[in-house]
Amino acid sequence: MPPRKFKNRVEEFFDCLRLARAAALCLCNVLEPSQAVPCAQGGNPFSGLALVLMGAAVFWARRSPVSQKPLAAVALGDGRILQVEAVTYGTTHHIGNPASEVGWRLNAWLPARLRAEIASRNPEAVIDDLENPALVVWVNALSAQAGTNVDCQRIRVELVDEHGEHYTEENSYWFGGDEFWRVGHLFQVFPRSQTNLTMEVTAWKIDKTNQMEFPNPHVVQPAAWTGMELPQQKEAGDLNIVLTGLRLRTNSVPPNYWETRSVYWEPVWELRHGNEKIGGWDEPEWFAEDSTGNRGKCLGTYQSVLRFSATFYPAATNDDAAHPLAHLPQTIVTNLQSALWWNQTVEYQTNHISILGLFPAGSYVFNQGALLTNPPVAMGPVRGGAPSGWTGRERGESVKWV
Repeated sequence: MPPRKFKNRVEEFFDCLRLARAAALCLCNVLEPSQAVPCAQGGNPFSGLALVLMGAAVFWARRSPVSQKPLAAVALGDGRILQVEAVTYGTTHHIGNPASEVGWRLNAWLPARLRAEIASRNPEAVIDDLENPALVVWVNALSAQAGTNVDCQRIRVELVDEHGEHYTEENSYWFGGDEFWRVGHLFQVFPRSQTNLTMEVTAWKIDKTNQMEFPNPHVVQPAAWTGMELPQQKEAGDLNIVLTGLRLRTNSVPPNYWETRSVYWEPVWELRHGNEKIGGWDEPEWFAEDSTGNRGKCLGTYQSVLRFSATFYPAATNDDAAHPLAHLPQTIVTNLQSALWWNQTVEYQTNHISILGLFPAGSYVFNQGALLTNPPVAMGPVRGGAPSGWTGRERGESVKWV
């Protein structure tokens, strides 16, 4: 460690000792008012050691990510400097210092000023319980003038591969407090085979794009795949699923300023009975996979081989593809004003289906499968999900290409 940096650390530690002594005096006055003077004078032979330990705890809590060298940093041009703190891969992601039990206990007794002083300058942030492993790029921002931490939102981030293909983030996770903010940008699709990753950052306020480079924590060697010519087909019962071709698509033209413009291959599907094309089926829900493990729609256009999977659902009016499961009461729905409760149960293969009844249009809240007739919090309709409005096995019978 350079001498100047070591001197700064020593001075910071002694500052923490002084804060710890002030905290100890506050505790003595709060917990033992009659013994405040002996406590302040260090009458206990172990008070010096306790003070040092407390100072070390405060020093640990106050450690700042600013003092830790970032993986990359760039001036955004809007008065902020963006820093990449870390890049992690997996289903659970962690960064920062966990809150200490000592600090948590002290917070109950300390004045607000001291609580602010001993608060962690590098608080913990966790992203966990992801369904699939993903890449997370952790960033924070500094004021270019003051050098203090500022909010690092209002930016567009995208990873760029060696061919110039852009990969958009799947989600972002904001963590903030009184004096420190960070964001974890999550990527399900990224250039997995590259040793170093290139990220482009554009601030929303200005039309200026900056590049940053940092190591890839999860380098993957592409699998040896061999593709076949189109068209291709697979049987699904008495139907044939045909992949007739591919066409170039973009996610948005022109894209919004907060969106990444992605170019990708969209599969063209046909559903046939024998050699005859049939209707009565909704547009298939599909995704692609490349040889490095990326799965999604926007995988770029430079892969030599892509693997496509699709699921087909019959339209609501397709009686020929429907399987009758239960007979429900005949109901006139033109002037339905309140819920009609049926409470029927149906067993189909390994599925247990509960038919609650018929409900007027609106929003309803369920908790662990049970309808809450008087929910504690009003909730609006859920947005997003599959284009059909159904996910997983909720919709029942389907024809699937894998």
